Amino acid sequence: MGFLIYFCNEIKKYNMNLINILLASLFLNINTSVSSEDITTDNIIEAIENNNFEFIERGLSKGLINGNATYKGKTLLIHAVINDNAEMINVLVRKGCSLSVPGDEGYLPEEWARKLNKVHALAEIIVITA
Repeated sequence: MGFLIYFCNEIKKYNMNLINILLASLFLNINTSVSSEDITTDNIIEAIENNNFEFIERGLSKGLINGNATYKGKTLLIHAVINDNAEMINVLVRKGCSLSVPGDEGYLPEEWARKLNKVHALAEIIVITA
């Protein structure tokens, strides 16, 4: 009988821990989600400059950010190229941004990388397109 009581108490502890984990996860998801009010041109560019992958990925996944639009004359990929950020370029392409969309000046991301001598960005673009 003692074992059964011990076993029931352990199950209660486990269920409480599981409930706490679920509640914490819901709370964190609510507080870190991207809403349409967060989506401004400045916030998008700042997220790329500061490697805020979560903001960019959630915005693209939810359709709140148009990955192939221009922001201050440049696509998201061009902004990532200017920052020589290979990892951000990879994320943007995986989320549907096209390397074939030029900015307002007519240059593609690869052309920007060559023009500005952004070697990490250029290497990532070459690997992606190979």
